[in-house]
Amino acid sequence: MKMPSINKDKWASFKKWIVIQKVTLGRGYGWLNVPMIGFIAAGQLKLLFPAFFEGIGRFIVAVLFCTLGLWLVGYIDKKMELLHAEQAYGTETNPMMMRVVKNTEKEIK
Repeated sequence: MKMPSINKDKWASFKKWIVIQKVTLGRGYGWLNVPMIGFIAAGQLKLLFPAFFEGIGRFIVAVLFCTLGLWLVGYIDKKMELLHAEQAYGTETNPMMMRVVKNTEKEIK
């Protein structure tokens, strides 16, 4: 028995809708992970030092300090331009990207 064919426009529209939902979900996940990082770090500290983090007040302070500490590491990374070095290394080790770089350099000259 032959399966009925699906209209190509409907199929393309459905695929686009699925992709939009995936991207929307991923963006929400990324934004909600930002505040959750502090909670995760504080939760790990609480596991290591349970007596020190008794009570919700100390835990909230730990969340704030952990969030600030993680932000500080990111700030240092940004100031030292480690991201730039990492991306340059990624380009240098990718033969296809190096072809693009070399072709672009030729066109500029």
